[in-house]
Amino acid sequence: MTLRRLVLVSLLAASAGFAQYCDKIDQKDADMVLGGQAVPLGLGMSGCSYSVKGKAMRLTLTLSDDPSAARNYTTLRKNAKGSAWLVADEQTLGLLAFSEFVKKPGQPVKVGFIVAKGTKLIQFYLTDSTGAAKRETVDKLRPIAKRVIDRI
Repeated sequence: MTLRRLVLVSLLAASAGFAQYCDKIDQKDADMVLGGQAVPLGLGMSGCSYSVKGKAMRLTLTLSDDPSAARNYTTLRKNAKGSAWLVADEQTLGLLAFSEFVKKPGQPVKVGFIVAKGTKLIQFYLTDSTGAAKRETVDKLRPIAKRVIDRI
């Protein structure tokens, strides 16, 4: 295979992965959460992120496909709980699902959900560099997270 063909195949595979994840987040939901015309940004084969130019927020979905998703979920939940972040079970999103609200001095606020669904570990979250996100943001994101997770 020539180098040119190899590069083309790699680009096509990456764009397929990008589209595969970005289509899980409805454009209208991304626009509403971020407060403007959200633009999708590829995260390679691991997910998709949306942002709005000039805003310090990002809506991100990452997926990993791993037979040990449940074990990874348990580790992430334990770490979140041990960090004194606000963590809550999210039974409406799945049997293995929790929300987290992370606010550390000098870092963006992170609000989101981690769900183990079969062999997939799903992380859907909003990062806000302005620090304006509040605990109530979890409630606003929950119905959007439910739609995203249902599409997976």
